Amino acid sequence: IESQVAHRSQEVCRLLFVGTEWQRKGGDTAVEIARRLNQRGLPTELHVAGCRPPGELPGFVKLHGFLSKASPEGRSRLEELFAQSHFFLLPTRADCTPVVFPEACSFGLPILASNVGGIPTVIREGCNGYTFPLAEGPDPYCAAVERLWSDRADYRRLALSTFQEYAGRLNWEISGHKVAE
Repeated sequence: IESQVAHRSQEVCRLLFVGTEWQRKGGDTAVEIARRLNQRGLPTELHVAGCRPPGELPGFVKLHGFLSKASPEGRSRLEELFAQSHFFLLPTRADCTPVVFPEACSFGLPILASNVGGIPTVIREGCNGYTFPLAEGPDPYCAAVERLWSDRADYRRLALSTFQEYAGRLNWEISGHKVAE
């Protein structure tokens, strides 16, 4: 994980959005976050996997379509996206506990998401990401990305802590033991 985090691009900030329901998962807000970061001078790409968003999208949005983990090619491409991204972005309007969060954590990929449903039970503020009130829109997300992008040591600390959350709490083995107990 340390090597993976160290090899993430220093030139372009890569945000990863994974979801099959564009509207409910806040895909439009994710695009706006990336747009504002670019407007503020931080070169940013938004990588989208799982769905085909409606309408015309700006050039900084990179579409990957639905990638099935059941196929070696799909699994490999998803792993590559997780490994190369800087933040997992999910400004969802409604969600329980997205299973994709532990997957992001397994790559040391800090999560930025809305503070709705069960999300705050998965994301521990400053340990594996941050949550933001739905009503506040894109600005808090942008501020968090800009702060962490400008302080590489703090970003590295958060990325490694994100992996530790996966290793110590957010994986199937530990969940299975808790259920068995």
